[in-house]
Amino acid sequence: MNSEDRVLYLANVIFISAADGKLSDEEGEAIERIRQEIGAGEEQLKQALETVGTGKHRPKPVGRFSDRVRNLEDMVFVSLADGEMSKAEKPELLSFAKQIKVTQIQITDILAQAKERSTVPGAGAACTSCKKEIPANSKFCPFCGGSV
Repeated sequence: MNSEDRVLYLANVIFISAADGKLSDEEGEAIERIRQEIGAGEEQLKQALETVGTGKHRPKPVGRFSDRVRNLEDMVFVSLADGEMSKAEKPELLSFAKQIKVTQIQITDILAQAKERSTVPGAGAACTSCKKEIPANSKFCPFCGGSV
């Protein structure tokens, strides 16, 4: 992803976290974790916040299909970071999923994985190759592909 893609990716995530009108500490921490995972800088986060702050942003697909699915996964993750998906977040997530042509079965899988990811914050291991945080039960790093 290029710099503009990272801004849009983060704007999509921030939009979901703000859909219910409040940003919890847990959602803020999840956004920061996502920012680091995608390699976005503080300036890109600032631009994403400004984009959402205009009130005109709607989640848009960004990058390759794999980036779009990962963006949906992160949007679901941040929506669950405070323990529940709000009534305002759910239709926005489903609309985005429809835009990127994700099936209901895939949505169910993404939701289950996001719930697992959100119930164990920071419980991941560090990849021995790239040092990024990865899920504790990973056999391969989702970032660099290295064996864990």
